[in-house]
Amino acid sequence: MSSNAGNVARREDVRVTQQPGAEQRQVVTEDVNASQRQTLQWVSAMIGFVFTVIEGLIGLRIVLKFIDANAKNAFASFIYNITALFVAPFAGLMGNPAIGGNVLEITSFVALIVYAMLAAVIIRLVWLVFYHPSARTVSTYEREKTPTAAPS
Repeated sequence: MSSNAGNVARREDVRVTQQPGAEQRQVVTEDVNASQRQTLQWVSAMIGFVFTVIEGLIGLRIVLKFIDANAKNAFASFIYNITALFVAPFAGLMGNPAIGGNVLEITSFVALIVYAMLAAVIIRLVWLVFYHPSARTVSTYEREKTPTAAPS
């Protein structure tokens, strides 16, 4: 037996077990959209992972700039080149204080905050658009059979 309550597809299975002197009835209602929920969790985790990597790279850029890492070094150059794309929208937003060669990139801190908020908004939006809450319930009913009197 299958039913559809709104946007949530459910499947109901009734199992009846006959035993001497008793009957057991088990009703299992199952959410068939569980795989959709698992997919949404996976998509959310992937979005979170991508933004975590971006934020980690920007954080590394902040540290390298602050300690005045050699920009000609392959590793530092790689980090600066990769993160340039992500911090470019915030360039010129405000000044970045410098003491000697050490630079505190305030704009990169702003980028970290914006990307964290953007990740949270995207993940929430995915759930709002695609999530259809549902539940699984199991109900078990047992009743004893009373022996019927034999006709006289």
